[in-house]
Amino acid sequence: MELEKLLQNIQDAYASLLNCTVVIVNQSFIPVTRASKLNDFTKHILLTSRITNDFSRLRRTMLVSTDIPGVKVLIAPIKIYNETSLFIWAGAFMEKGEKQWVESSLKNQQLPSTSCFPEEITLDDMQEKLEYIEQMAYTCQQILETNKHKGEYVRHFQWLNEAVQPFSKKNFDMETSLNILPKLDSSIEFAAYAQKINENKFLIKYTVGEEIKKWKQTPLKDDELFVKWFLENGKPLVIENASTHLLLPSFLQQLKPLLFFAYPLMLDDELAGILLAGSFHKKFFTTITTKKTMQIAMNVASLRLQYEKAMSAVDRHLMRLSMLNDMGSIIDNAKKWKNCYI
Repeated sequence: MELEKLLQNIQDAYASLLNCTVVIVNQSFIPVTRASKLNDFTKHILLTSRITNDFSRLRRTMLVSTDIPGVKVLIAPIKIYNETSLFIWAGAFMEKGEKQWVESSLKNQQLPSTSCFPEEITLDDMQEKLEYIEQMAYTCQQILETNKHKGEYVRHFQWLNEAVQPFSKKNFDMETSLNILPKLDSSIEFAAYAQKINENKFLIKYTVGEEIKKWKQTPLKDDELFVKWFLENGKPLVIENASTHLLLPSFLQQLKPLLFFAYPLMLDDELAGILLAGSFHKKFFTTITTKKTMQIAMNVASLRLQYEKAMSAVDRHLMRLSMLNDMGSIIDNAKKWKNCYI
């Protein structure tokens, strides 16, 4: 079932259960579903309502007063990975004994009288409705998070497929692989690869991003905290909100990236290189699966390094065999020539 249709069905069911108008809106108060059980009275309130900045910071369902004294609505945030992007609007409600006050308010504001007044309810009834709306918000949250998670996995598998392709080529190019990193997550603005050149030094061989391109060919010594971390731990380093973190590489400290991560490339359980990347404008990854996807990509890169080492060893072995074969042929030919002259 399509996502929009599924949300609409859930909304319709809760509107019937609550016996009131229910609609899902975005932060600009634009409906993303068709209002359920809409009537003239709630239509007027919806047209004059807005989601203010105060509402955008809601952490749970709130009973909100409208422009008509005595009339209230429920507004519930729908969070997707702790970020509120949608709201449930449900109403309208009046507490018992307030119908005459509402009618008087309509007359004073020169608003047309309506026969679509909601029933007067008690505080206990209101609490029950609030709990139902929170149930609806949680249900919608689970559906939307699952849908987003699925979309992220599909996109990241596509990215992995693209990222792995260069590893299968004879002439593997790390710089080409770095250039596809921003496709993994929109938060990634720069990337670099530091290759181990001897026991005490790494060299930044490739860079992506205008801000760091001047640091190409910059050496990183093993006494730097950043390098020590990988030599001692051999584990990925992910720093969110990173501008003043002690483990930032020295050449990045003056640039103060907000997001920084680095992954080791291992060869025979030894550190052979470090891939590092991050953002100057975003403190967190855009998607929650980025870390796992990066780890898979680095595992593949490490396998490529292992493969290159193995192929190099095979080439040397084949070269020795070829030399021995040539020597054998020379010796054999020499014997034949010797026999010819005896």
